[in-house]
Amino acid sequence: MARSADPIIAYAVNLRSRNLVSFDLATPALTTTIAPQARDIYAGDFFGGDFSRLHVIDNATSQLMTLDTTTGAESLVAALTRPPGTALWTGMAADAVSGRVYVTLIDESGETTTLATIDPATGAASVIGIVSPATLVIDIAASATGDLYGVDIDNDSLIRIDKRSGFATVIGPLGFDANFAQDLDFDERDNVLYMASHAGNGDGTLRRVDLGTGHATTIGRIGTSGQYDAFAIARAGVCTQDIDVPWLSISATAGVVGPGDSDSVTVQVDSAGLADGGHAATLCLRTSDAGRGLTPIPVYLHVGDNVFRDGFE
Repeated sequence: MARSADPIIAYAVNLRSRNLVSFDLATPALTTTIAPQARDIYAGDFFGGDFSRLHVIDNATSQLMTLDTTTGAESLVAALTRPPGTALWTGMAADAVSGRVYVTLIDESGETTTLATIDPATGAASVIGIVSPATLVIDIAASATGDLYGVDIDNDSLIRIDKRSGFATVIGPLGFDANFAQDLDFDERDNVLYMASHAGNGDGTLRRVDLGTGHATTIGRIGTSGQYDAFAIARAGVCTQDIDVPWLSISATAGVVGPGDSDSVTVQVDSAGLADGGHAATLCLRTSDAGRGLTPIPVYLHVGDNVFRDGFE
């Protein structure tokens, strides 16, 4: 798949140098230090397409926080309630399809991983189930279509996780011995999974992970030395945000449709105040159907002269 010529910027916390950094996925060795970050942060993601604030979990305090991606400034969001029997937050993924925030936690032995959701407004955690068959799921990521993936570093494998039960399907081996902190995130535009990996001795490495086989292909070292977590890619998916298309409106934003039934939604456009020329947007239909979690619907509006030319009326 061809890469965009534009930089695709990712953010992460280097647990060795204790810095919040950024880098281009094409040139991960060239990291930019944003600010010191001394907290024990092992989970992070962007929420709702807001790339100005990276949401992270402080393990020592079980606090959900944001880090300003320009200054590194911290802001408290909520105090989280850790489920009984769990000891460490290992991963967090904001699912754009369901709107839920999923987390993984391990117990004291590191032999059991729990899947849960958290409510960012209240900090409450709701347990879904044990991630099994798997042992030590070190991180998770939600794809553009709403599928949840994780890395089991006990077995060095990529897994797909059922968001309703925690049941894990092993996709395949990563192809290297993963140790300590690892982190995953999707480029939601291309639905490509990337991994900020670590095998040992501070060899933080960016890899691209094959969703069909689990194999992780090396792109390059991240910086000169480090172990990276709270890895998150600052590129939105194909869906257009409401605020970006004030000329477009729909009659309903949510609803319930039974199996085999259908419903209609009216899409309206208002060209008042728009410049002449083409205006485009992509509406996205999100459903609970595991096979069609997200359906992009392109919309095109031409303002100005008649688009039909000679020979047409």
